[in-house]
Amino acid sequence: MEDSQKDVLKHVNAVMETSEARLYDQVNTSFNWLLGTLFAANGGAIVALVSRETSISTVSLGLFAAGVICSILMGFANAAYAAKAIMPTTDIRMTLALLEAGEASIQQLEDKMKALEGITWLKWPMYGAGVLSLTFLIGGMISFACIL
Repeated sequence: MEDSQKDVLKHVNAVMETSEARLYDQVNTSFNWLLGTLFAANGGAIVALVSRETSISTVSLGLFAAGVICSILMGFANAAYAAKAIMPTTDIRMTLALLEAGEASIQQLEDKMKALEGITWLKWPMYGAGVLSLTFLIGGMISFACIL
């Protein structure tokens, strides 16, 4: 393998390493946000239960409960995305190291790169569930504010 090819492989490996670190950070941040949303939604539901007016508090409780469900769905989508994205990324980095050592071929690397193409759709359910959770949380807060 020529020196220019080795330089390219080292650069691609460094980019992949940064990408992996960002992915781990995204997973961690999403779960922290998920826990915060669940806490806020549960706290809001408790406040809605304490309310004396049943018609509006039922709506508030329903909205908060829907927010909790969407947060849980976001957590599942986030876990699925992490599982589907982290393993191929690590596998590509390992293939890059093998390619540099002369133990793998460019075709093997291309095949492993194609595995990443099938996971991009997993981001949208996660983002959608997060947006819905936030929307339901805001809706529950507004409906509860109508009580006051």
